Amino acid sequence: MDNIKYKSNTHGLNADFLELFSFALTLENPLYKISDKKSKYEIVLGELHLEVDNTLGLPVFKII
Repeated sequence: MDNIKYKSNTHGLNADFLELFSFALTLENPLYKISDKKSKYEIVLGELHLEVDNTLGLPVFKII
């Protein structure tokens, strides 16, 4: 118990889940940097050609 994330040793640990989430984020290893992510690219699946646009944060798929 560190009296920050966990405040007791009973069931549920009287945990501060926001502090626990913040701690978990410090352990996260990103797979790539945001600046390395392509914002627009094409995918070819057989005869299907897709354009993917991530400039707004979510992928937008367009059939070419």
